Amino acid sequence: MVDVVAAPQQAKTDASLRTLAAISTAHWVSHFHFMVPPMLFPFLKEQLGVDYLELGFALTVFAVISALTQAPMGYLADHIGARKVLLMGLTLGGFALIMLGVHLSYSWLIASAVLLGLANSVYHPADYAILSAHMDDARMGRAFSIHTFAGFFGGAVAPAIVAALVAMIGGYGALIVVGAVGPAVALLLVVVGIPDASAADRKVDGLRAPQQSIITPTIIVLFHAAQPVQRGNRQFRRGRADERLWRVILNRQPCADGVPRRQCDRRVGRRLAGRPHPAPRTSRRRLFCC
Repeated sequence: MVDVVAAPQQAKTDASLRTLAAISTAHWVSHFHFMVPPMLFPFLKEQLGVDYLELGFALTVFAVISALTQAPMGYLADHIGARKVLLMGLTLGGFALIMLGVHLSYSWLIASAVLLGLANSVYHPADYAILSAHMDDARMGRAFSIHTFAGFFGGAVAPAIVAALVAMIGGYGALIVVGAVGPAVALLLVVVGIPDASAADRKVDGLRAPQQSIITPTIIVLFHAAQPVQRGNRQFRRGRADERLWRVILNRQPCADGVPRRQCDRRVGRRLAGRPHPAPRTSRRRLFCC
């Protein structure tokens, strides 16, 4: 009887681990792909005849596109399913690098940066939607940490892999091979059969699942606790500024812009009007001698 009860639970655990491994592999590809162009900068600089500023602009394009499309990809994952969005992202990122290897030019580099940024924006919305929908709540924290580790591990091993590929098959071949990793992992996820997650999956009996407010007691306490710190920081900076102004007067230091002494004193006096006199760190002798 115990075995009969434990069998479904074991099957559910195995499915969760399989899902975690597949999603973490996809996240590995994400970080691996966006580390490929920087590793190929010397090769690209020589082949395209551009400088590092122009190559850096491609990274800026990648980052801007990735940032601007994060929210739309989350919306798309909720409405058509996170699995479809994830598979499209893997395929699109691979396609961008393969096409750059086949048609190497600066215009294709910028186009590839746009496509890579678009592909990169799908991973976090899709991955976290699938993990949160199909992982056991008791293991959710560990699942997220493994998912994050896999991504950073992909970025960590990318330099060594790309350098080895360039040494063996050259820069063009390296771009094509690392690009092929994306569609290959997408095919692997299809074979493994990763589950889907969308807004429809979060409905119970045709109704939306109750949504928890983000205005929790913890957030309220942290917000109010931060207010005195912010006020104290502003007052500290204002006090330091006032003290520097008083030192200009008491120490008879010249104004920064070289204006006459009397005009400078009037300017400082106007800025200090209505503020309490801070205790400047100066000697009593200097206070009464000037």
